[in-house]
Amino acid sequence: MKILKKLFVTLAVFILGWIWGFLSLRALLDRARSSVRPSSVVKKAANGYDSFSERVSNAISHGRHRARMREAELRRRFGLEY
Repeated sequence: MKILKKLFVTLAVFILGWIWGFLSLRALLDRARSSVRPSSVVKKAANGYDSFSERVSNAISHGRHRARMREAELRRRFGLEY
């Protein structure tokens, strides 16, 4: 009788583990599938472009600001007027 009980518990645990693994894999594949849908890819590309263009714009603004500051410093140092 103990052997049947152990066999039943082992079989039940095995089946529950298999079901849990199957459902986890299914959820993982659903997430992977949704990340490669055309709409998701377009959103990611657009966000990447927006981020890139924003960084370039900020870099240009910062560079211009630093150039103006340096020009003003040099004009003050050498006594030049506009």
